[in-house]
Amino acid sequence: MTRCVAPVDLDTLSGYWAGEISEQDSAGVEDHVFVCADCAERLEELAATAHGLRTLARQGRITGIIPYDLLNRLSRDGVRVRFYWLAPGQSVPCAAWPEDKIFVVGLRVDLTAVKSVSLVVTGSDGIEIGRAIDVPVPGSHEVLHATAGTIVQQIPSMRIQFSLTDAGPGVTAFSASTSWNIRPRLPKISPEENDDMFDTVNRTDHLWFLDTLVTVRVPHSGGGVDGISVLEHLAPKDDSPPLHVHVTEDEVFHIIEGRFRFRINDDERTLVAGETLLTPKRIPHTYCVDSDRGRWLTVTVRGDFERFVRAMSRPATNLELPPRSGAPTPQAVLALTETARKFGIEIVGPPLH
Repeated sequence: MTRCVAPVDLDTLSGYWAGEISEQDSAGVEDHVFVCADCAERLEELAATAHGLRTLARQGRITGIIPYDLLNRLSRDGVRVRFYWLAPGQSVPCAAWPEDKIFVVGLRVDLTAVKSVSLVVTGSDGIEIGRAIDVPVPGSHEVLHATAGTIVQQIPSMRIQFSLTDAGPGVTAFSASTSWNIRPRLPKISPEENDDMFDTVNRTDHLWFLDTLVTVRVPHSGGGVDGISVLEHLAPKDDSPPLHVHVTEDEVFHIIEGRFRFRINDDERTLVAGETLLTPKRIPHTYCVDSDRGRWLTVTVRGDFERFVRAMSRPATNLELPPRSGAPTPQAVLALTETARKFGIEIVGPPLH
């Protein structure tokens, strides 16, 4: 077979198979694979592999380092995923439940100067169960490791240790670990576990997210059963995100300060301090801050929105609004769109302002 001289990249093929690219891009893929046997074969192999992974995930049998795209697709398909975040040097106790099909631990760190990572999984007795060595992570900011629910049920106490390998210049080596215990469906929380969960929830992160200040009041990995995430936002006048859809999460807005104009589908309404609004998943929505500034809470589950905010943020150097960035460049719009899609968020229209 003659090899394709301009093959469709893997991300585009994956997005086409998952139905997560635009109609125009989908039409381009179809036009190409119709005349290119090489890329058509690659698409068939990708579909077969993805189908097998989804089948294994539904059966609670998938284990190893996985990409965000697969994790988001599994979540949208209704696979029960338990998710926790780790930071360098951190050790986090976790809880898993019998209905969890996949247990995912994410290591959040700037890996742009790192070529690869390794991890080791051990039992509670310290005996090694599995490892992944020198996994490439070019330009990444996180690594996700999934453990099959069937393994979690059989070995109810385990430990995952992350460490850096083959780091680039100026990168300090570190490790991070997590351990878990299987919990009954209705767990009784001991005073010690309650203290651990309280400490986790009260480790607030302050982030500059685009032109806003975001404070993570309750992180998705805060130890709750349902993975609730509570973010506090502060935004300047006229702040307005593009019209968008959350594929995996409902989103609750509670206004603390200011006046807001919301659009949900084709309807518009005004909210002021003390009012609350639910925007269901898969429904287009946006808002605009009509007052000098606005402050509000968002409440979501599953963690996709919080992970998106973290992916697009930088640490806040103070608790004020960041300097205004001005009109976004085409490159910035493209980066926002592509990053949002990774976390189950589709941009479908312009901002209100």
